[in-house]
Amino acid sequence: MNFIPLNRMFDRINRSRESSDGEFFQSLILSGEFITKLIIAGLIASINEDPDRHRYRITYNLVRGNSIGEWVNTFEEAITGPAAQFIDSNAQSDLFELTKKVNSSNWQYSAVENIWLASNTLINNLEQKRPKYSLRDWISFFVRFRNKTRGHGAQLESDCSEAANHLFRSLTFVAENFAIFKRSWSYLHQNLSGKYRISYLGDTKNDKFEELKKKTNEKYNNGIYIAFSEPKQVDMLLSNADLTDFFCANGGFSDNGYELLSYITGKADIGDSSKYLTPITPLPSAETEGLGILDIQNNVFGNLPSLSKGYVNRAQLESKLYDVLTDDHHPIITLHGTGGIGKTQLALTVLHSISKSERFSVIIWFSARDIDLLPIGPKPVKAHIIDTQSISKEYIRLIGHHKTDIKESDFLSSQMTNSNIGPTLFVFDNFETVKQPNEVFQWIDACIRHPNKILITTRNREFNGDFQVKVSGMEEDESYTLIDTTSTSLNIHHLINSEYRELLYKESEGHPYVIKILLGEAAKSRTLAKPGRIIADKDKVLTALFERSYNQLSSGAKRVFLTLCRWKSVIPLVALKAVLLRSNNERFDVDSAVDELDKMSFVEINSSETDNQIFIETPLSASLFGNKKLTSDYYCNIVEADFKLLLNFGSIQKHDIKRGLAPSILRLLKFLSSKMEKDNSLYEEYKEVLEFIAYNYPETWLWIADLHDESTSPEKTEKTCKALKSFVENSDDTSKKQKAWCRLALIYGKSNDRLHEIHAWSESANTSLMHISEAANNINKILHDNSEIEEDVKEVIVLKVIDAHNQYLSDANGTHLSRLAWLYLNIGNTEKAIYYTREGLKRDSNNEHLIKLSNRLIIESEEAP
Repeated sequence: MNFIPLNRMFDRINRSRESSDGEFFQSLILSGEFITKLIIAGLIASINEDPDRHRYRITYNLVRGNSIGEWVNTFEEAITGPAAQFIDSNAQSDLFELTKKVNSSNWQYSAVENIWLASNTLINNLEQKRPKYSLRDWISFFVRFRNKTRGHGAQLESDCSEAANHLFRSLTFVAENFAIFKRSWSYLHQNLSGKYRISYLGDTKNDKFEELKKKTNEKYNNGIYIAFSEPKQVDMLLSNADLTDFFCANGGFSDNGYELLSYITGKADIGDSSKYLTPITPLPSAETEGLGILDIQNNVFGNLPSLSKGYVNRAQLESKLYDVLTDDHHPIITLHGTGGIGKTQLALTVLHSISKSERFSVIIWFSARDIDLLPIGPKPVKAHIIDTQSISKEYIRLIGHHKTDIKESDFLSSQMTNSNIGPTLFVFDNFETVKQPNEVFQWIDACIRHPNKILITTRNREFNGDFQVKVSGMEEDESYTLIDTTSTSLNIHHLINSEYRELLYKESEGHPYVIKILLGEAAKSRTLAKPGRIIADKDKVLTALFERSYNQLSSGAKRVFLTLCRWKSVIPLVALKAVLLRSNNERFDVDSAVDELDKMSFVEINSSETDNQIFIETPLSASLFGNKKLTSDYYCNIVEADFKLLLNFGSIQKHDIKRGLAPSILRLLKFLSSKMEKDNSLYEEYKEVLEFIAYNYPETWLWIADLHDESTSPEKTEKTCKALKSFVENSDDTSKKQKAWCRLALIYGKSNDRLHEIHAWSESANTSLMHISEAANNINKILHDNSEIEEDVKEVIVLKVIDAHNQYLSDANGTHLSRLAWLYLNIGNTEKAIYYTREGLKRDSNNEHLIKLSNRLIIESEEAP
């Protein structure tokens, strides 16, 4: 046996054996409970999702089970009741091994027999030993034995010892032989890079798990998984990526959590109960579920649900969607936006208009919605379709197809390609809710052909169709119309003044469902509260709008989102990357994470016209949701550390974006400058962040140079020069580079570093005749006073400036040409020096510099008498 949870459990057993028989016996009882729960949790994980939520119903009861007996009763119902038909085909062999009756030559029988012997030793069995047993009998025998021996302390020590030995053998048979413990179990932890860390619980590896080490597009929540036909999460067993301990659900359920118990260490913890609060009673259908039959709807056969009352037209979006749905291109159109933004009602409005045209013969509406966003709050509903099978069955039922000689999904595939009933528009509402949406999308993408079309509404822009329509918040006038119509219907129109209307629009950012919720709260209290406070108190609303999308995010995207939510205002992308990509943080692709958040409508991306820098904004409702996540998320402490760094960039409002990135960087540098007056070493704490920004926004190097130059550090000159050189290496701004070289030349001049000084002046000679001439003048002065510079180095530098000067000869005046002549003279080319002296005197016969040079070269001006 090499299965980490059981290995550690048996380690505890062996330690307890050395203590006393009583402790040994208690450890065995706990181990039996642990093994029983592992078996149940593993097999329940194999149940596939279905529209009637059988797996959820079972898990709902298990998490509330306060005893091992309740676990077993729930499990019996699962493997014998309606849920059994949804057990993964790959798990049938395990179920068969559990339920098959076998004789004494099999390990299952030996496991049960030893429980029978242990029971007979302590409490006398009430039944005779049978010729055949199943492992299922072992579970019921163990539970009965466990419940009847809880007060075993009154038993004789010898009886207790004998019973313990039988129980130990029984547990060993199960642990070493049951197939489910030989399957591939692993803890999946998604790194910030998007790839998964796979921590196997046993020796058995699995190709699908191994593939996750390389992929970044798969979406699995962190947790323990078991490999059947596909990886299935084991809901009732929790651990971490290091497999330091294993916790099982242990009852004590409430709205605030449920008990988690480690049978290995005895530690307890609290589980998240929010996932199991939805009642298991049959759910009503969604308000936007399609009609049960195909009916005549204007000029088409369709099952479109009715339009919602109070819908406010969004003319621009409706026109765009209508045009793209009725053209002969774009076979797949995706309508995407955050939850409650109005995608479904927008789609229905346009589809009812299209039904009056001749473009399609049939419009079929498939609804995967599982939450209705009602004015009174979000309510769970029954998803009508969840996978390719349920989609195919619904299509066949609607069109009345009765042939059974072809697989259902194959039939629908053929109809998407070439419909028997005429041009068809297939509509998938709330597409992100279907099971394995990526696979379903690939299926319809491969099958759809003109003149048929697909329309998808989704919160996730990852499903890239041939044309995408983004649904954002309503325009200001649309929002005001919604506010007026909704407040009138709620009889609170008299409370809403122009100031509050403006505040509602600003705080909701035009989100129609948020507007309705805010007005609904005003109707309840008959007062006008601050919108942000109302939204923050609406946990269920925030969960409904964002929870599902949040769970689909990669670890990197969650990390970025939580940081943005903690920040609460607009943030430059480069500043965000600089903070998140510090060496003490885990490396990941921040750009991809931001793109993912944009696709899932968690953020808004803006660009500054000043410098084309990207700025990110998190809508208020999303930010409030994220801040609630921060109270319990794994990243909360890391995010807090990053937040403290970001604080020094200062808060940015949306209207500040037009000013670009520079003000934020300068605020940070101003903060550092004030602190460095007392402590020069503080720069090192921010060095990595600043230099990352500088490599992406090179002008930052100039400001870093200022920061060092103003400091009292003994290394100020060296650090200032390094920053200036980094600027000229990374910037494309020729004018600013020229100034940086001049600044370097002056610094080197003060340090008497003549070689670097003339190099800097030569590099500054690249933008205009004035700058070239000034560089030439300074180089001539240095060469006049310094003979130690090697001739070959001198020649290279001087010729570079000469070449730059020669590009402007036609514009050069006498002074310019005098300096050019001196350059030639400094490299020993007297002939050229004489030539340009003469040329200069032709242009300016009274130029004192040329006259002096002429006298030096013993040249008489041609104009002299």
